[in-house]
Amino acid sequence: MGRGGTLDASVLVHFTNRYGGVSVSPYATNNLALHVKDNPLHVKENRRLTCKALSLPHVASMEQVHGTQVRVVEGQCTQTYPACDGLITKEKDVALMVLVADCIPVVLYDPKTEVIGALHVGRAGAFGGIVPHAIGLLQSTFGVEPSSLHVSLGPSIGGCCYEIGGEALVTAQKEFSTYLDGRYLNLQALVQDQLARLGVVHVESDAPCTCCDGRYFSYRREGQTGRQAGIILQRSESGK
Repeated sequence: MGRGGTLDASVLVHFTNRYGGVSVSPYATNNLALHVKDNPLHVKENRRLTCKALSLPHVASMEQVHGTQVRVVEGQCTQTYPACDGLITKEKDVALMVLVADCIPVVLYDPKTEVIGALHVGRAGAFGGIVPHAIGLLQSTFGVEPSSLHVSLGPSIGGCCYEIGGEALVTAQKEFSTYLDGRYLNLQALVQDQLARLGVVHVESDAPCTCCDGRYFSYRREGQTGRQAGIILQRSESGK
């Protein structure tokens, strides 16, 4: 179903892959997105199976729009937050879920303030500054120090496969040329450098390229396809 681990004993980080669900082609098998024209009953079952496997009590997700809006989750929420690409919370036993099929699922945890976050970072979000916006919101809302953050970047399209053109290429050439190799953009390197400039020093990013690796859904490779997830959860003592 995926790979994961813990940032400490109470924090779960998990990145799913395309296996372990009930969806049929082209969403085979563990598509977790309701917006891609998969059978919604299959998607709900996939989500149920994922929650069961990971012991997720409550899950908050997003209506992702490739923007920079980040919302604060309060209470034991199970809703889909409208029109945003980031969630942050101090709530325990609430999993934050980001859905991707080439974009970067970014999850964050601060052991000092016990805040977690999940970001959907595609080209538009990275160019638009969702990473610095999210770090700024963590600082202003919860007093998070960037140097204490632990960040994991999950599977996403690599610079080997991410060819861009049009206005995206023009913008990249003007503002992000360091991350271009001809027409190929290294989005992971861009996000890692953004984090470093903000003072984040604990960053993990050993994920495969979703376009190269058939274990993952890839919009660039397949077009009509499913979505895998990046998930982070902070458990309470009673939730362990």
